[in-house]
Amino acid sequence: MKHATPVIALVGSASLLLSCAPSRPANGTFDLRDYGATGDGVADDGPALQSALRAMAASGGGTLHLPAGHYAILTPVDQDFRGAASAVTIRGVASNAAVAPAGATADQLAQGLDLVSELLPRTGPRGKAVTLRGLDRLSIRDIAFVGTPDVETDALVTLALDGIEEATVAHCEFYGLSSRVAGGAIVLAERSHLTIAGSAFLGSTAESSLYAPVVENLEWKGITVADTVFVDYGQRGALYGKLGLGPPLSWIDIGNAAPPTSDSPRREVVIRNVFLDEGGWMGITSFPGRHGPPSAPIDLVYVTGLRMNVSKLGTSGHSFDRIERVLIEDSHYGRSQNTDSAIHLLGVGEAILSRLACVDGIRCVHAAAETGRVTVIDSVYTRIDSLAQTSDVIPAGSAAGDPVLYVRQRFAALAGRAPDAAAHFYWSRRILHCGEDASCVADRRRELDAYLASSPRPSFSISGTVTREDGAPLRGLPVTLSGSQSVATVTNGDGRYHFAGLPTSGVYTVRAWKPRYTIPPRTFTTPAGDCVADITAMPD
Repeated sequence: MKHATPVIALVGSASLLLSCAPSRPANGTFDLRDYGATGDGVADDGPALQSALRAMAASGGGTLHLPAGHYAILTPVDQDFRGAASAVTIRGVASNAAVAPAGATADQLAQGLDLVSELLPRTGPRGKAVTLRGLDRLSIRDIAFVGTPDVETDALVTLALDGIEEATVAHCEFYGLSSRVAGGAIVLAERSHLTIAGSAFLGSTAESSLYAPVVENLEWKGITVADTVFVDYGQRGALYGKLGLGPPLSWIDIGNAAPPTSDSPRREVVIRNVFLDEGGWMGITSFPGRHGPPSAPIDLVYVTGLRMNVSKLGTSGHSFDRIERVLIEDSHYGRSQNTDSAIHLLGVGEAILSRLACVDGIRCVHAAAETGRVTVIDSVYTRIDSLAQTSDVIPAGSAAGDPVLYVRQRFAALAGRAPDAAAHFYWSRRILHCGEDASCVADRRRELDAYLASSPRPSFSISGTVTREDGAPLRGLPVTLSGSQSVATVTNGDGRYHFAGLPTSGVYTVRAWKPRYTIPPRTFTTPAGDCVADITAMPD
């Protein structure tokens, strides 16, 4: 799309500047070069990116296209979209390269994604290179964020996301980036639900002595990292990486969770088909107590298909504290000769570990006394140390079988899909807790099949109206949800309440309360979809 350029018209002895900024594109797609970006890797393209984002906010959102080029960001970019736009996409030129699959060599994993649209953060230790705020949906795709050789801190934070309900970073590359200051990270998500998919973090680091990770999540609402690699180095000749400066705290940090709400009641982490190299001090960490405000309960950390070279720095592959539930399946830990453990459970309610391969002399599990229950199923290891209140080991070929694998197989056979994280833990735990009781196991398996036969959605909502017996709505009435998820709300002016984002694999009880009234609770067990629960309050 062509845009007018500034025109200077002489009027007598005075000059009049007629500045014609790019108009709103008819198709909702903005082009960064239309806002003055050069992409030569030298000139500061931060102001151009700021102008483009500001124009998108004024237009109510849209898509920003980054043509091929090297866009240096020397001036921090910070755009708040609150009240202006709900959805924004930022995308570069797509490539056909994909993250290397499981089983690939280290060099194959470090190949990168052949992306030609690059952002070069150069804001130094005091500036966040790009900050985006206040959106319902944000998608960043096909962009390489690339560091500068011989620079110790490219930016305080390369990409900062704040207050994004659904933030997706897909098919992006973070290459040779370093943040070696307090509060630093390469990607920082605050008060957001972050998804990173099909991406590569190559040769990037932060400062472990300052508890700075590569990917940080604070007051988070949800975290998903899938089909992504974290490798110590890359293949670009001018810059192989910056791990030589020192390791990050971890590749992924699970910080403090945001308080639940009736529309966002669950705090869940999903790590699926991810490779973690040994360069991080640890691979995945959860120290919510280090962050303020105090963390809400973390419902579940779910790991499947992970491959990890555990650090040689005497630490652990994962260190999990203050988590209600952990499920790790079909994952491999190796390569290290100097580590505490593959998985360190500091304070976990219940951990189910299925089909783990802990090789090269790694202690597979180290569970502290604050952990409630640990079950290790059909796994390869030389050592498990558990001070948990309950510890069980189910060997391969046990009569009880592997409930984690069984649930996965039933989902594939009856629903044609992999189990969602909440369902996988819920049904595995129900079968597992039967122990050697064959009748109980058979009952739980029938319940699972009946659930799957109903074609359930992964999540559902419960809503309804609370009224008196004469039909008048009860306004401002406290309504609580308990059982598999706990959260509270109040009825609105029409007496209505609403809970959303609940896993269908669960048991839920709705209760309303009003003095001098009897209000019967309503309970729902593994519903297939949305439920309506109107409630009548009867005077005592």
